[in-house]
Amino acid sequence: PRAVPRRLRVLALLLAAAGILLVTFLLPETPAWRVELFGSVAFEDEEFRLLDEGRLGSEIERPGRLVTGGTPARLRLGDALELELRADSELLLPGLPELDGGTPILFELLQGEVFVRTREHWRGNPLVVRTAFGDVRDLGTTFGVLVAAGCMCVCVAEGTVEIDGERVEAHSSAQFTRRADPQPARMPFPTSAEDPAEKHTGPL
Repeated sequence: PRAVPRRLRVLALLLAAAGILLVTFLLPETPAWRVELFGSVAFEDEEFRLLDEGRLGSEIERPGRLVTGGTPARLRLGDALELELRADSELLLPGLPELDGGTPILFELLQGEVFVRTREHWRGNPLVVRTAFGDVRDLGTTFGVLVAAGCMCVCVAEGTVEIDGERVEAHSSAQFTRRADPQPARMPFPTSAEDPAEKHTGPL
């Protein structure tokens, strides 16, 4: 067989090295979920305990239902997003979202309480927490959503969220409530949270 010229071999090695550098440094790395547990939780009806955090992080790369018991769970998506699902809560997760700045990311809070914090590497994807009482969209802040009996409470640390298209600005961890009412179907938002049962369990 005919020998490959040395110049071509060197060129092939250089091209291979350039490809490795491109993949390693230029293409965006897909962040992974990291989990911090304080007790047992269930994902898709499978129980996960304190030593199962790595396995749970892999499991929630697919969509599913996360349920906490008497203790909270903290989820981090790289250095972009942090969620804290408080005790006795139930949240539908979207799987491993693509952080491209445009694809909407939807979490559905079925019951309980979740706090959402966007971090320094957040790319600006539309981020929504859906409840039976309305959709809460992040507009660049830290916020919490609580679903209690017959109402939704939204807590804004400092900044702006959007509830069903209506902008809500707040400072110093203000809390607002929307209650279920058949006349009309949706209460005007916001109204201040006065009932202690409708307030968040802790600070943001």
